[in-house]
Amino acid sequence: DLGLAGSVNPHAPYTVSPALLKKIGNYAYETDAVLTLHNQECVPENQMFETGNGEMMEVLMQLGIDMSSFKPTGFTSMPSTLVHMPNCVPLLLVHNSVSTEKDIRWALDYHSQLTWCLCPKANLYIEDRLPDVTMLRQHDLRLVIGTDGLTSNDRLSILDEMQTIHSHFPEVTFPEMLSWSTINGARFLGISNRFGSIEKGKAPGLNLISGLDVQNVKLKPGVSLQTLRP
Repeated sequence: DLGLAGSVNPHAPYTVSPALLKKIGNYAYETDAVLTLHNQECVPENQMFETGNGEMMEVLMQLGIDMSSFKPTGFTSMPSTLVHMPNCVPLLLVHNSVSTEKDIRWALDYHSQLTWCLCPKANLYIEDRLPDVTMLRQHDLRLVIGTDGLTSNDRLSILDEMQTIHSHFPEVTFPEMLSWSTINGARFLGISNRFGSIEKGKAPGLNLISGLDVQNVKLKPGVSLQTLRP
């Protein structure tokens, strides 16, 4: 026992049935846990729920999974999935590569505790595309930055992810991305009273970032990071 908190999660819309989604959601509600879901990572994911066809459905059937009971909803994967989950449990939506403004507006109307995770390097590796970060920012969403895993990324570096975002969306400021990388994640996990920012009574980890454009508060090429040990 490492003393770490954990929760049961469905991984992605296409990996669980509506009945299992409800059980997972109810368990999270009963145990005061948080939920994560890989959301709208590719176009075929939406096609599967909208029409019951597409590459995602074909792959699942090729894997020998019985899809005879699956019924398309006529909607994209986000609303098709979230309606089976409690809308009062903190939920982290990961990737959001093909989420549209219509999806975002629906989600904000339906769910009260959403956090949206960007994993840009993984998105470029898997789909060769990025979420519409400009649109996500316009809706003032609570954003966080992740890395996905080593199967879709060569390094698990939040700084690398920040540089990737900045290179494709130069209007995104360093202070914004800093909050995405620190306090927003702590708030989602419910540990912002201890971590996520430098304040009296907290014990956050500290990193020294070298090569920052201090005058304009922007990342520069060649920026590096060193973890400071107590």
